[in-house]
Amino acid sequence: MGRQDGVSPGHPARHGHIAGARRRQQAAPWADFGRIPGPLRNAGPHAPLSCTGIEATLPFPAVLAQARRWGLPEWEAERLLPAAERCLRWLRIVTDPPGFSGGYVPNPAPGGPYRCETRSQTHAHRAALLGADLLDAFGSSDAAALRGWADDLCTRFRTDFWLEDGAGGRPAALLTAGGRPVPHLASTTAASLLDTGLLGGGAPAPGLLDAAQTDQLARLLGRPAMDSGWGLRGGWVPRRAAATRSGTAQRRRPRP
Repeated sequence: MGRQDGVSPGHPARHGHIAGARRRQQAAPWADFGRIPGPLRNAGPHAPLSCTGIEATLPFPAVLAQARRWGLPEWEAERLLPAAERCLRWLRIVTDPPGFSGGYVPNPAPGGPYRCETRSQTHAHRAALLGADLLDAFGSSDAAALRGWADDLCTRFRTDFWLEDGAGGRPAALLTAGGRPVPHLASTTAASLLDTGLLGGGAPAPGLLDAAQTDQLARLLGRPAMDSGWGLRGGWVPRRAAATRSGTAQRRRPRP
């Protein structure tokens, strides 16, 4: 049964997915202001360790925007808005001025093995666009600047993170500290590029790739070489994939 305030126990804001992240956020005015801390994790054989804190900071504004769209009460969205604004401020600080990162979100930041991951850029782009919608809803004047930042990121990303070849090209998984693209194609990279989120009215948000690049990525994912037998290669643990497929099948069974 739902609570009297209209938020069900399973709602992300009630269950801790949003509010819990807000409690961990760096709110003191230093270099990491606005970032949500998190441990490092294994990023696979083609990259150094990745920071889970960046993976929490950048999706926060997008998750809040979509939670509000799907029924989160205005008062609760407004209570969480300052945390989303701090995430967006961290995004602008870490990428502007461009400097060492070339205008991209580095991972880990500020220290550790340096590179710019494709996934971090997709999270940043989605945060800017959906965050701008959220700011618009509450009368902020910063939304236009965020959309302009997202447009600029698209222009640069489509050149810097795209590797041309005789087969139509492919997205890079990351840029090294020296700006060299790493061409390994993984399902996690592809999923982040294709999952753009929803804007107001339910319209899909624009992605970082243009239409031709998106079509090419879809063709690459459809190749037999990407089929592990348990799902797409790169990012799927077979046991987890099997459990996911089984759970999906169970959820889709008709109710008696």
